Amino acid sequence: MPRKKPVKKWWQRRVSATVFWSVLAIILFLSIFLIGNLYSILLLSRQAEADLTAIATASTTPLNTEISINPDSATVAVLTPSEQAPERLSSFGDSFSGLSYIDRTTTDLFWDENITAFTFPPVYEAVKQNDCSEPFCGLSFESAEPASVCLKNNCLHKTDDNRLLYNERELKLPPALAGQEISSLTIYALDDYWLIGLVTGPTEAERGWVYRFDGLAYSPLITDTTDSQILPRYQRGGGKIAFGGTADDFLVLYAGYDGRAFRFRGSAVEDVSKFFGLRVTGGGFRPQILKAGTGKDAVFYICSLTETKPKLIKIWSQDDLRSGGALDFSPLLFKDDWQPQQIICAFSDAAKNELAIASKTNESSELYRVTDNGFDNSRARQATSINLNRQDKETIKAAVLADFGLETATGSAGTTAYLANSAGQFEIVQPYLWHNFEQAGAELYWRLVLAPADDNSHSPWFDHVNRLDYLFKD
Repeated sequence: MPRKKPVKKWWQRRVSATVFWSVLAIILFLSIFLIGNLYSILLLSRQAEADLTAIATASTTPLNTEISINPDSATVAVLTPSEQAPERLSSFGDSFSGLSYIDRTTTDLFWDENITAFTFPPVYEAVKQNDCSEPFCGLSFESAEPASVCLKNNCLHKTDDNRLLYNERELKLPPALAGQEISSLTIYALDDYWLIGLVTGPTEAERGWVYRFDGLAYSPLITDTTDSQILPRYQRGGGKIAFGGTADDFLVLYAGYDGRAFRFRGSAVEDVSKFFGLRVTGGGFRPQILKAGTGKDAVFYICSLTETKPKLIKIWSQDDLRSGGALDFSPLLFKDDWQPQQIICAFSDAAKNELAIASKTNESSELYRVTDNGFDNSRARQATSINLNRQDKETIKAAVLADFGLETATGSAGTTAYLANSAGQFEIVQPYLWHNFEQAGAELYWRLVLAPADDNSHSPWFDHVNRLDYLFKD
C-alpha cells in the first residue's frame, strides 16, 4: 500500500523570492516610519520643555527685572536679571463684547456695541427730507446690484442661473471653477476692467472667488491659492460678494453669516475682516458699498439692501495704506420715528460725506439726508477698567500691557497708557514692558488716554486688551 506524502505545515513551506522581498520591504518601511515618529516626539518633547522653561522664567523673574514682550510673537525676553524672588503670573483679556470690565463713570469714549470697539463720539445728522410717491423715492436696486455692466462698447452680463455673457456670448470661467456649483455671482466695473465675485460650494462649506477681467483674460485677486482667502467660518454660508470704490482703492466684502473683507490699494491688500464680526453681519446681508474721498481721507459707507436688516457701516482711513477703524451707525439712526424695513443708499453730496437714504416702512417710502460730520475731537478722552483682581488678599507687584488693539488717528498727539494696583493711583507705563508698581496693592486697573487728531474726520479705534499680565508676590 503506497505511503501518503506528509502535508507540510505553513511554516515549513518554502517562501518564494517575490513574497520574501515584499515582506522585507514592508518591514523596513514600517521601521523607518516608527523611527521618524519617535524622533518627532523627541523634538516636540524638547520644545515643550523649552516653552515651560520660558514660562517659568517669566513667572519667577524678580520685580526689579525688566521684561520685554513682543506683541507679535508673545515671546518673553529677560533683559536685566537679578536675584530671584517667588512670584506667580496671571493674565486678563477683554474683547469689549460688553462693558462688564469697563468703569463707565470715568470712561468717556464712545462704545460701538456691534463692532465692539471704542472711538471718539460720532457727530452726525439725520433729517427727513420728504415722503415719496414712488417706491424708494426713485432709487434703483438694479443700479446697486447690476446684472449688466458696460465699459465703452463692451458689456458683461450675468444670467439668472449664474453664467457670464461677454458681448452676448458665454464667457468661460477660470479653470479653478470648473465643475464648481456657483451660488452667487456679482459684477462691478472700474476704470477699464471688471471685478467678478463668485461664491461656490454648499452653504456649510462656501468659498469666495474674486477675479479682475479686462476683456481678454482673468487675473486672480482672491482664490484658493492667494494669500487672501474668503472662507467663512462656523459652517454657515449663504453670503454674496459686493464691491465698491475706485480702481486705486476698492473694497471687497463677503457678508454672509460670517464677514470677510479686503481692501485693495494698488498692489497692497489689507484684510479688514475684523470690522465685520457676527454682530455686524447679523446672519448675512446684501451689501451696497459707496466711497467718498481719496488717500487718507477715503471713507467707505456700506448699506444693507436686505429687507428687515437696514444697516449703515462706515470705514475710515488712517493713512494711504491702512484703515483707521469702523463704526456701525445702524443703532444710532434706525430708532424712534425712523425704523425702516428696508433701505437703499446714494450720495447726495460725496464731498460733504452726505448720504441720501431712501427707506420703506410698510407701503410708504421716505427720503432722509444723513450727514457724517466725523467725530467730536474737542478734547482728549479715555477708557478705564474696573478692578480686575478678584483675589483681594493677593499683592500685585508688577504688570504689563502685553497685547492691546489700537489704531491711532492721523495727526493725533499720541496715546498715554496707565496701570494701577490701587484705586486712583495710576502710573504711566510703556506698553509691552513690565512695570513695577511703586507701592504694594491688591487691585489692578488699566487706563488709556487718547489725544484728539487735528482733523475731526479721524478717530482712534480701540478694540481689545487681549493680554494684561500681572505678577503676584508671595
